[in-house]
Amino acid sequence: MATLIINGSKKIDGKLSVNRTLVTNDDGSQKIVVQGMLDTEVYIDEILSIDAPRFSVTGVTVMQESFGSEEDKIIYSFVAEELLIEEEG
Repeated sequence: MATLIINGSKKIDGKLSVNRTLVTNDDGSQKIVVQGMLDTEVYIDEILSIDAPRFSVTGVTVMQESFGSEEDKIIYSFVAEELLIEEEG
């Protein structure tokens, strides 16, 4: 688990994975789509941004919340406007 910061202030433990995909629209135009999943034991009412040690996502819109009866984990599936990679150095 990593320490993540939600909406610039709330610290939680969780796992974050994000994909950036090039999508071609019906009219032939292309755009980059950012999608991801947040896995944590904390229920979060609203997620606008997520900061991880190596990257962050902003403009988050949660599309789905998944709950299981046998575990405490909540999995948030989301799209985001931007993925920012932390520079090393």
